[in-house]
Amino acid sequence: MAGCERPGNWVGEWEGKAPVAAPPGADPLITDSLAKVKLSIKTDGSFRLVESTFDKEGIGSLGAKTGTLHIDRIMERPVGSLGPEGAKMAGDRQVVLNPDGTMNLTVLGGGTVVLQRASAQ
Repeated sequence: MAGCERPGNWVGEWEGKAPVAAPPGADPLITDSLAKVKLSIKTDGSFRLVESTFDKEGIGSLGAKTGTLHIDRIMERPVGSLGPEGAKMAGDRQVVLNPDGTMNLTVLGGGTVVLQRASAQ
């Protein structure tokens, strides 16, 4: 994994739900779709993160219990090519492995989503 000495058990598929404030009358299916967070981490430290329906990719710097996901592509396009709005969606995400086997992911805006392991790779 990029930038780590003692990798934790990061590799695999992770899922969770971010809190989403639904406006009155919002379609629950759309709200649910916006709330879904999925993270896939491969053995080489590369990852794919889906949050608010946007597909983001990059390389993680992952240690024994904490790490940083460095987003460099959104919707398969380099972040630099997306202008100011794309830059707002990029940035690093912090991750922490919890003793109970879950992972905390700091999402855009500073909130935290608890991810459950969906499957190991």
